[in-house]
Amino acid sequence: MLVEEVLARYPQAAAVFKRWGLHCVGCWLADVHTIAQVAEIFNLNLRTFMRDLRKALKEESAEGIQLF
Repeated sequence: MLVEEVLARYPQAAAVFKRWGLHCVGCWLADVHTIAQVAEIFNLNLRTFMRDLRKALKEESAEGIQLF
Protein backbone atom coordinates (compact mmCIF):
# COMPACT_ATOMS: atom_id res chain seq x y z
CA MET A 1 0.00 0.00 0.00
CA LEU A 2 1.33 3.42 -0.88
CA VAL A 3 2.09 5.77 1.98
CA GLU A 4 -0.29 8.33 0.47
CA GLU A 5 -3.10 5.75 0.52
CA VAL A 6 -2.46 4.94 4.18
CA LEU A 7 -2.46 8.63 5.13
CA ALA A 8 -5.65 9.29 3.15
CA ARG A 9 -7.49 6.31 4.61
CA TYR A 10 -6.14 6.73 8.16
CA PRO A 11 -5.33 10.42 8.82
CA GLN A 12 -4.29 9.55 12.37
CA ALA A 13 -1.36 7.59 10.88
CA ALA A 14 0.42 10.90 10.28
CA ALA A 15 1.36 11.07 13.97
CA VAL A 16 3.04 7.66 13.76
CA PHE A 17 5.08 8.68 10.73
CA LYS A 18 6.15 11.87 12.51
CA ARG A 19 7.04 10.00 15.70
CA TRP A 20 9.34 7.77 13.65
CA GLY A 21 11.02 10.84 12.14
CA LEU A 22 9.39 10.37 8.75
CA HIS A 23 8.19 13.42 6.90
CA CYS A 24 5.88 11.52 4.57
CA VAL A 25 2.95 13.86 5.09
CA GLY A 26 3.05 16.21 2.13
CA CYS A 27 6.11 14.55 0.59
CA TRP A 28 5.87 14.23 -3.18
CA LEU A 29 7.19 10.65 -2.96
CA ALA A 30 4.34 9.47 -0.70
CA ASP A 31 2.33 8.61 -3.79
CA VAL A 32 5.03 6.30 -5.20
CA HIS A 33 6.56 4.60 -2.13
CA THR A 34 5.03 1.73 -0.19
CA ILE A 35 5.41 1.32 3.54
CA ALA A 36 7.96 -1.44 2.95
CA GLN A 37 9.99 0.80 0.65
CA VAL A 38 10.00 3.62 3.20
CA ALA A 39 11.17 1.18 5.88
CA GLU A 40 14.00 0.01 3.64
CA ILE A 41 15.03 3.53 2.56
CA PHE A 42 15.15 4.80 6.15
CA ASN A 43 16.48 1.55 7.63
CA LEU A 44 13.46 1.06 9.91
CA ASN A 45 12.35 -2.14 11.57
CA LEU A 46 9.26 -2.78 9.46
CA ARG A 47 7.67 -5.15 11.95
CA THR A 48 7.97 -2.66 14.81
CA PHE A 49 6.78 0.24 12.66
CA MET A 50 3.71 -1.71 11.54
CA ARG A 51 2.96 -2.73 15.13
CA ASP A 52 3.07 0.94 16.18
CA LEU A 53 0.94 1.95 13.22
CA ARG A 54 -1.72 -0.67 13.90
CA LYS A 55 -1.73 0.13 17.62
CA ALA A 56 -2.23 3.83 16.92
CA LEU A 57 -5.07 3.16 14.51
CA LYS A 58 -6.79 0.79 16.95
CA GLU A 59 -8.95 -0.58 14.16
CA GLU A 60 -9.39 -4.09 12.91
CA SER A 61 -9.44 -2.65 9.40
CA ALA A 62 -5.84 -1.54 9.90
CA GLU A 63 -4.90 -5.20 9.56
CA GLY A 64 -5.69 -4.76 5.87
CA ILE A 65 -2.81 -2.36 5.30
CA GLN A 66 -0.66 -3.86 2.57
CA LEU A 67 3.10 -3.52 2.89
CA PHE A 68 3.82 -3.58 -0.83
